[in-house]
Amino acid sequence: MMFIAGAGSSAFQLLNNSLIMQYADQAYYGRVMSLTMMAWGMNGLVGFPIGLAADRFGERETIFVLALLVILVTTAAIMIHVSLNRRFASRPAPLPTLAGGD
Repeated sequence: MMFIAGAGSSAFQLLNNSLIMQYADQAYYGRVMSLTMMAWGMNGLVGFPIGLAADRFGERETIFVLALLVILVTTAAIMIHVSLNRRFASRPAPLPTLAGGD
């Protein structure tokens, strides 16, 4: 069962990274790949403290707190995204320039 779970996790990671790289601009491949690899690498580092918290406070309570953190971070990211879009949408369009320099 562990072999199947490991293979399934690796297959998911491979497909996920392939889709991310497909939609990324070629100039940003290194940055995008480093962020996705850092996110997957954090699983091993964060697993131990989360396991300790689950042992200390209970699994349901730990998962509840983690879910709240995900909701808070997602809400903050959406709010920042919307505010940046409003700020850039409210800027006047740049005036066209004449090519050739009359």
